[in-house]
Amino acid sequence: MLSGNESSESLYINEARQMKRTILSLFVAVASLTAGAQTDIWYFQNGLATKVAQVDSIVFKAPVYECVDLGLSVKWAVCNIGATKPYEYGAYFSWAETSPKDAYTWEDYEINSSAKYEEISEKTLNAEDDAATVRWEGSWRLPTIDEINELLNTDNCTWEWQASGNREYNGVVGYKVTSKKSGYEGNAIFLPAAGYRDDENVLNEGTQGYYWTSTRANMNPSNACCLNYVFGNPTPLYVSRFCGITVRPVCP
Repeated sequence: MLSGNESSESLYINEARQMKRTILSLFVAVASLTAGAQTDIWYFQNGLATKVAQVDSIVFKAPVYECVDLGLSVKWAVCNIGATKPYEYGAYFSWAETSPKDAYTWEDYEINSSAKYEEISEKTLNAEDDAATVRWEGSWRLPTIDEINELLNTDNCTWEWQASGNREYNGVVGYKVTSKKSGYEGNAIFLPAAGYRDDENVLNEGTQGYYWTSTRANMNPSNACCLNYVFGNPTPLYVSRFCGITVRPVCP
């Protein structure tokens, strides 16, 4: 269990359980609607049937993910994929994979045995391999290295280290990034120091942050670019694509 945060596995287990309860409830509702063109929803528990409401349709709505406008070329999500609050770590992903897993090694890397992203021209993630696009849909995606550099530009934003025990972010260590752009002053995002996953281990948790970009390394195609920070030194960093790293999506 990650200190102060749910692990990605437990988070997705909880989501799956909630989804199962929702699907079971909807199954009962749909059955009521389709049986004899009925328009009543009935709730069944312990052999007793209770009429809940009359309906004429069931509409599935996609979740709404919040973003912050820092006055830059893209807006930044409030939290990581798999998190519900800015200070939660969320899930960890290998580059070009769209689901978290138990172990992060080259052997477990989905595209390790293929030639995908090995060509010099293949420098940017395709939409089907972008965890933000696949999981959040809509116009969400991973940031590019240029968008990371825009965030790092001290003319655009201030980076303020949040130490352990801080009140604003539930005591979680990380960086608060605040816009300096005219009209957007005070708008901020928080990037928790979630560390990264190597094999089954979480490394550098609480001291370093890693956030994938959609940009593969130029010279070594086995690496991809992420935003990395240690206290006082946020910078782009190239790491092995199999590593489990958090994702902070962006949108237009």
